[in-house]
Amino acid sequence: MVDNIGIVDTRNIISAVTDAYGIDLSDYASTILRRLLVLL
Repeated sequence: MVDNIGIVDTRNIISAVTDAYGIDLSDYASTILRRLLVLL
């Protein structure tokens, strides 16, 4: 299921992390973040 994370899902996760923890990951490439999320 995690392998099916799309661009919109990745952006939503980035937004949620920013809202919850104040960490802005928007400068990172979405493909790299997607790979990291799949590894988790």
